[in-house]
Amino acid sequence: MVQEGSEMIAITDVVGNYMYGSPTSTAITGIRPEEFLGKNVFEFIYPDDANKKLVRLRKTAIEKKVTIEPLRFPNHQNGCWWYNWY
Repeated sequence: MVQEGSEMIAITDVVGNYMYGSPTSTAITGIRPEEFLGKNVFEFIYPDDANKKLVRLRKTAIEKKVTIEPLRFPNHQNGCWWYNWY
């Protein structure tokens, strides 16, 4: 499912650096999985959305409750796609 699914799956460390990106990232974003490795998730989020996500992550850490909201992620065609980040 992770290798061939229609969703991009990623694993990060505790500060948000990519440790794994599924092969589906290429079809979805135009970015190969290895290009994510070692980079921080906030490098790929639109600046307006990055601050909102940082606030949400801090709130999650305090409340111990995950809230899902859509964020914009740039694609290889100089546009963006919306995704839900848990």
